Amino acid sequence: MPHTDKGNDAEGDTFLLYLKAEQETYRGVPLADVVPGMKMLGNRGCLVVSSEDAQKLSLKRHSTVNITWNGFCVQVPVKASSMVNPGVIHLKAASDMPFTVSPCTVQLRRNDE
Repeated sequence: MPHTDKGNDAEGDTFLLYLKAEQETYRGVPLADVVPGMKMLGNRGCLVVSSEDAQKLSLKRHSTVNITWNGFCVQVPVKASSMVNPGVIHLKAASDMPFTVSPCTVQLRRNDE
């Protein structure tokens, strides 16, 4: 479950955030229920960054990052992928996240806790 705080506007690197639907469906049927392996694709609330950006931000396996947008700060786990372009990030959004537009420009900062 992502952690959300209001008012943590610490500076970070700027990225273009694309949101994905919480659950992919076809005519109301959840695809994860009928397509083998679909449940394993993209964890809810997991941010996907390019391998190049992961190196730039010194992200390691099981790292978490803070995404800051419009006065909100959301802490989410992150994973690197060679399928994502540098400067762009993808998030499988949950209904409790504050993002209302896609794409949107956000600040991304490694969580050092």
